[in-house]
Amino acid sequence: MKREQSFFTKYALENPKPVRILITAQADITSVITAINEGKIFKYIVKPEQEGFTELTMKEAYELYKAREKALEKTLELEKTNHELDKFIYSASYDLRAPLLSILGLTNLAKQDKGNEIKYVEMIEKSAKKLDSFIVNLINYYKSSKLEIFPKVFNVEKLIHETFEQVLYFDGAENIEFIVKNEGDNTKFSTDKTKLSIIINNIITNCIRYRDKEKDKSIITVEFRANDEEVSIKIADNGIGMSKDTLDKIFTMFYKAGTQSKGSGIGMYIVKDAVEKLNGKLGITSELGVGSEFTITIPAATA
Repeated sequence: MKREQSFFTKYALENPKPVRILITAQADITSVITAINEGKIFKYIVKPEQEGFTELTMKEAYELYKAREKALEKTLELEKTNHELDKFIYSASYDLRAPLLSILGLTNLAKQDKGNEIKYVEMIEKSAKKLDSFIVNLINYYKSSKLEIFPKVFNVEKLIHETFEQVLYFDGAENIEFIVKNEGDNTKFSTDKTKLSIIINNIITNCIRYRDKEKDKSIITVEFRANDEEVSIKIADNGIGMSKDTLDKIFTMFYKAGTQSKGSGIGMYIVKDAVEKLNGKLGITSELGVGSEFTITIPAATA
């Protein structure tokens, strides 16, 4: 005959996290043993209790709960790291080797096709830039996810202009009109400058990469507003845009929107990770053929 589950058994199955303490004057030792075994009881307190024993037990139970939660957090973090490592190894086999193999192949062709060296040099340069972009993204990922946050006060508008200067070597950047607008009266803000720079850099790079070559003019606009509480940044372009089903996936590590994707698939993941590290919020709207708009809100951090 199947024995019916006790209250303690049911509770332990439905609520495994709480640390359970049994306080009882129950004289039946069999019932007490059953409660301890089935309900996973941490401590058993007999009435009348010794003075201060319950308070001490509660403190011990809380410390045990915190230790369990921390262990669970570390386990989940380790699982995430292992998952990302698997993805990285798989992607690196292509994203790192493909440009190198391309360079080696072009070098051999240049040796054989005398008189057309310039053409091959330009193609080699393109492959080298692609490889450099991937390596820079890996460095940015390390800076974003592994390094501690170091808040400092800096000029947001100056940081945006510096970011534009860093991406000017990208293919097609020379044909893009960059616009910066300060929607408030303040330009100073306190947060981790490196992480915010990585966020802006990766989004602008994405806008350059997916510009609409069919349009007469490509435009990237960065609007910001900074105050003592937060900075809000809106980065918009008139590029090729994205479909709705793509929007939910672009922040996934190594996600590439189809075979025509020019990126490594890590840039937008880095953006999301950096925004989360800064306790910020990230949003995106996009329409195919019209363009995309990214919104970032970062709370101020004490320098």
